[in-house]
Amino acid sequence: MGALVLDALWLGLWIAAVAVCLSQDWTSLFTITLTWAGSGALAALYVLAQYGWPDERPSLAWLRGRWGFSWRSLVGNVSATSGALVGSLAVALVSTPISVAAIRASMLLRRPSQLMQSAISTSVANDVAREESGLGAIKRHQRRAMLMSSGAGVLNLAIVVWLPDPAGRLVLGEVWALIDPLRLPVGLAIVAYASQAGVRAALLGKRQIQTIMFAEISGTIVTIVALVIGAIIDDAAGALWGLVVGTTFISLTWWVLFVRYLRSTPVVLESNHAS
Repeated sequence: MGALVLDALWLGLWIAAVAVCLSQDWTSLFTITLTWAGSGALAALYVLAQYGWPDERPSLAWLRGRWGFSWRSLVGNVSATSGALVGSLAVALVSTPISVAAIRASMLLRRPSQLMQSAISTSVANDVAREESGLGAIKRHQRRAMLMSSGAGVLNLAIVVWLPDPAGRLVLGEVWALIDPLRLPVGLAIVAYASQAGVRAALLGKRQIQTIMFAEISGTIVTIVALVIGAIIDDAAGALWGLVVGTTFISLTWWVLFVRYLRSTPVVLESNHAS
């Protein structure tokens, strides 16, 4: 819940800052980026108000003790966040500039659901990490995350598919003409992505960072390959339908890894829960 409050606070502050910039005609890239970073820094004060300053100070010993987890987390997150971007750049090698612009523009429609899923995943991962829970509790947290993420994904799908043209043009301007024919595959990709949120949260809560890193690097490769093959077949539309197929495959991979984890550790988790 704390993560959701923090993200909602950040979003509210950022919207207010952007509104001020627009009213003053401060619309340079530097200014907009500054509003994003500044609103995030202000929102972070909420964490200090809730938990205070950390008692443990960073040191070389502190870094060594956490390095094994940290570098894998860094590699996994960089892979996960850069897959679609690198894929869209790779599409430029096999398709037209208009197709690349359409793919990048379509990412705007995915962002609301992705931000919500990220917040839900972080919150559930914290809940799993705090509890010495058995398999039943882990599955319960995972189902809760997947239910909320899937709900957000289905809502995003409905908005994307049935958004009236005037509203789309009002929100996205001239970019809407590029996105309009691609709304269905974008929405389906959102739902496919939502189905993996609870799985990643449960694995992260149990510090299965090696598994997470493998899944996210594999997902990045699949995303890039799917976008490029789809673009070769049918430009922007083919790339996004390829993304739907690739994201579905990635979600299945997450589920396979999650089931393998559950089957490999039942005795330890249940005995800890009982004790």
